[in-house]
Amino acid sequence: MKKQSEIKGIIFDLGGVLIKDSGVAFIKYASGKLKIEPKKLGKVIRQEADALGRGEETTLEFWHRVCCKLGIKCPSDKILQTLWVKPYKQHAKIKKGMFGLIKGLGKRYKTAILSNTIKEHSQINRERGLFDFFDEVLLSDEVGLRKPEKKFFGEASKRLGIPLKNMIFIDDDIRWVKAARKYGLDAILFKNKKQLVVALKRRGVLRTQK
Repeated sequence: MKKQSEIKGIIFDLGGVLIKDSGVAFIKYASGKLKIEPKKLGKVIRQEADALGRGEETTLEFWHRVCCKLGIKCPSDKILQTLWVKPYKQHAKIKKGMFGLIKGLGKRYKTAILSNTIKEHSQINRERGLFDFFDEVLLSDEVGLRKPEKKFFGEASKRLGIPLKNMIFIDDDIRWVKAARKYGLDAILFKNKKQLVVALKRRGVLRTQK
């Protein structure tokens, strides 16, 4: 745990931290449209998501490849285009309570978003103004890098002008928290706002809850 004097920047994940996790709703919706068992679909998506998450292929290319691997007939392209978008718009709601906290931190520290995401979700979040509160926004589909790659964290360091050792990283996925710690960041496993506030106070970077 680093002292307040050492911390110059704070990096936030998106899903599960700044917006509600829509993963369960997405799998339920997509498996219904594709007529496939949810667990089987989820497994294949995790295996095949890298290129899409780096912005190297389109949504339609991704879904046609997934359907081929699953050995099922794809529905129409019109339906495929809704799979990422509809459940996300309905369930990935902004955690508005987090942004008072972020505004307060932004007065004393540089802030950034670093997230594994896809083009459709990035567009939705940009249109609803979610990124307006941050100094830098690093999205995997735009940067071409993904967690847990060190280069992804390094790009955040470069853009913010702050060494990795002088930043805090906040994520709800223990895999990425462990990776960040390995690279020298002080990383916090996010559970809820109250727990985060306590963790930040312990580090001396937050005095009062916003």
